[in-house]
Amino acid sequence: MLLLGGAPFDEDIVMWWNFVARSHDEVVAFREAWERESDQFGRIDGYTGTPQRLPAPALGLDSVLIEHALTHTREEGKRIVPICPTVARYLAKHDGFTDITDPVNRDILTWLAASQ
Repeated sequence: MLLLGGAPFDEDIVMWWNFVARSHDEVVAFREAWERESDQFGRIDGYTGTPQRLPAPALGLDSVLIEHALTHTREEGKRIVPICPTVARYLAKHDGFTDITDPVNRDILTWLAASQ
């Protein structure tokens, strides 16, 4: 077992596969660089063979599913309130759904708490 520790980061981080980043977009850029076999990931000193990098797995389906759900919501003439943090983060990065998005407010949170 290996235990790593230290002072907490001062900012949110995103961890995905072998990458630690400050945002989803940075993870995407790291993945693309990895797939291009960029030198930014270094080499192993003393290794004389030809290293075969593992392919990075496909990025998660969350963005695909959220986009599909939002598109369907628009087609149905409905609106959304992004209570889910993952959906809220998606909407913060993709402004194509502002026409069907309403803000989270106290009334919504009260209603949600009462319905649980």
